[in-house]
Amino acid sequence: MKVNKGKKIIDLFCGPGGLSLGFENAGFEIAMANDIDESSIQTFRKNHPDIEFDNIVLGDIKEFIKIKKANLEKKGYSVVIGGPPCQGFSMANRQRLISDPRNSLYKKFVEVIKLAQPSFLVMENVKGMLPYAPQVVDDFKSVGYIADYRLLNAKDFGIPQNRERLVYVGIKIDLFKDPHKIIHEIFTDIESNKIQKIVPLKEAFWGLRKLTARVKRGDTEVESNESGFTLDKVATRTQPNDYIKRINHGKIPRE
Repeated sequence: MKVNKGKKIIDLFCGPGGLSLGFENAGFEIAMANDIDESSIQTFRKNHPDIEFDNIVLGDIKEFIKIKKANLEKKGYSVVIGGPPCQGFSMANRQRLISDPRNSLYKKFVEVIKLAQPSFLVMENVKGMLPYAPQVVDDFKSVGYIADYRLLNAKDFGIPQNRERLVYVGIKIDLFKDPHKIIHEIFTDIESNKIQKIVPLKEAFWGLRKLTARVKRGDTEVESNESGFTLDKVATRTQPNDYIKRINHGKIPRE
């Protein structure tokens, strides 16, 4: 199953751009991105110097919707992606998700979907959201989308992290004759990329020099040759391992 490439995406709660990177590698173009965290937006902008400054928006998503509403209503977007924070998704919370005031960010994600009317949506969230997943599917349906979900773990796809995430895929209700079938094919493709080998964390540490832990109380921000720097040089020129080659598309990281 091949999803159309070369189409525009909107990345909400974008962080430094991990989810965008996957879509870019698949041939998509970032139209807009938003996050409230300044350091994340700085990183996103550094990695995307060709995107117009105003289309990478630092600030609350409510402000993003306000200042970009006209752009969103132009439609023409292929996918809206994101992972809204989830303070209200506790196992004890039995309120309907869309009504829980702590989930206003989730409601804003749905609002952007309603405004932009993309062909597809992709949303990821924590495992704790699983008991409410059918409600989320209903909420997407209320704005015109057929959706389904799977619980996926990063370690099953060659990432050295035991990270379970609930992933939703939604399709505009009138885009295909049988959207349920298309979503099933998408998840089948995703799960076919699972690997048998578990990648240990040390594989991701290639090139890092050996450091000594800080022992003085209160010096967590202190940088030194012994404890390291926020930006540091690769310590070795040895041949990268398979993991480093794979995540860098065969390129050797710069020193």
